[in-house]
Amino acid sequence: MFCNFSFADDLKGTKLFCTNGGKYLSFEFKSFSRVKFIDINPWAGDNYMDKKSYDSGTFKYEAIPGRILLKNRNWRKLYIDRETLQLRPSTTYKPCELVPEHIDLDKKMKNIYNDLIKSIKSENKI
Repeated sequence: MFCNFSFADDLKGTKLFCTNGGKYLSFEFKSFSRVKFIDINPWAGDNYMDKKSYDSGTFKYEAIPGRILLKNRNWRKLYIDRETLQLRPSTTYKPCELVPEHIDLDKKMKNIYNDLIKSIKSENKI
């Protein structure tokens, strides 16, 4: 008799924060198959820090033994290495950090975005 085993890990409640020094990405796993993301990329739009610089939503993920496959149709085969927490195939991001449960990722990301806006405004001449 053959057995069929699956590796469906439930990551619900797990939070990750990733940065490359200028871009920021957070993941909050909401269920065994859905993850919420927030992406702050100052260069995402036509101009530095325009409306496209802050993006958020949810999509599916799949947890397999060595990787978390991120199934956002706008992202090309992106995954998180489960051992190193490195976002792949990107080589620009530092390994992601586990975020304690009590930290509100929405608030953290909004604060980062608002700080970027304040920094830009503070350097304006007019």
